[in-house]
Amino acid sequence: MIPKLKRDLSSWHAYALMLGGMIGAGVFVVTGEAGAQAGPAVPFGYIILLPILLSSALAYMIFLSTPLGKHSGGAYIHISRTFKSHFTGFIFMWFQFIAMLGVMTIMAISFGEYLYSMIGIGSPLIFATALTLLFYVLNLIGVKWFGKFQIIMTILLLVAIVVLVVPGLFFIDFKNYSPMLPYGWSGLIGVLPILFFSYFGFEQLAQAGGEIKDPQKSLPRTMFRGSLVIMFIYFLISFVAFGVISHEKLAASHSAMADVAAVYLPAGGNWIVGLGIIMAFATT
Repeated sequence: MIPKLKRDLSSWHAYALMLGGMIGAGVFVVTGEAGAQAGPAVPFGYIILLPILLSSALAYMIFLSTPLGKHSGGAYIHISRTFKSHFTGFIFMWFQFIAMLGVMTIMAISFGEYLYSMIGIGSPLIFATALTLLFYVLNLIGVKWFGKFQIIMTILLLVAIVVLVVPGLFFIDFKNYSPMLPYGWSGLIGVLPILFFSYFGFEQLAQAGGEIKDPQKSLPRTMFRGSLVIMFIYFLISFVAFGVISHEKLAASHSAMADVAAVYLPAGGNWIVGLGIIMAFATT
């Protein structure tokens, strides 16, 4: 008898999985760098990309609403049944598995390096290894514990974003938005594929179909609502960033969001934003 996965994750866990998985290092790093190509129009690039994101997610939302959405296997089940080929599903998931190993490595090392830069002691490699082992042990213990940790880390991430965005709204200099398109429409269009990198990760929600309660109802709704929330968060973060610091300075910065926070937040506030960036690596 094949053991079944336990449905220990609720819709709240699903939101934490999606928000924490998508609001990663991309928005904190890519946003500033994109200013070199699109100028202060970057925030509006995230809005332009929303229909593309929803179009990409539509196939998953339809799949999750069917009885197949209740099964474990996620994207493999979706692709193998769509193309009526188990081999096609296997090849896709094999390449995705290899890609995820790379993403996990990069995120863990980035987590270690950023944590080391904040506290000044220890070893980035040891921090990265400890983080990877922690999540490995959590998944061995049970998905319920993973869900609890994901919610806690996502809350810390969202708190850091609120601390970064809300005070920053009062320090926006709208002169930084003139001209809106210093490099023309071609600059904005050319940067859209780079910005779309920040939206990667929504499809991972499909992998949890076998562990979430009532996935046929909750997962499509979570994916749709989560996409809207993430677009709104991306817009606010980048709108504040380009309103507080000119796009030339943001593009030249290696720590754009930390530089933005330093303009109007005290030292304690910078630590909260730093914690948020660390959580962005960890939740991803």
